[in-house]
Amino acid sequence: MQQPNFFGHEEKKYPHAPGFAKKRETSKQAAAAIKNLNERQQVVFNELMRGDATDHELCKRLKMDMCQVQPRRSELTEIGKAMDSGMTRLTPYNRNAIVWRAVGK
Repeated sequence: MQQPNFFGHEEKKYPHAPGFAKKRETSKQAAAAIKNLNERQQVVFNELMRGDATDHELCKRLKMDMCQVQPRRSELTEIGKAMDSGMTRLTPYNRNAIVWRAVGK
């Protein structure tokens, strides 16, 4: 969703732009540091296209941390590019986790 700002330009809002806690300067700086969110989403989407996976499995396959993968997968879900497959698998912590599927395979 986009909203006009004070200057009449439209501002992109989460999940179409990096989100941040408005009152926390460090959060705002971290969001600004993400220059090309779509590229990061594309990496996760491409991996889901290779096969359904839990967030933990995506992390392992991509050799990335959960804090890098889960938000991108969540954004993909919000914009309709990933969905719950209806299955679960155990995490390394013996907890059930949703198996995610790319939409548009």
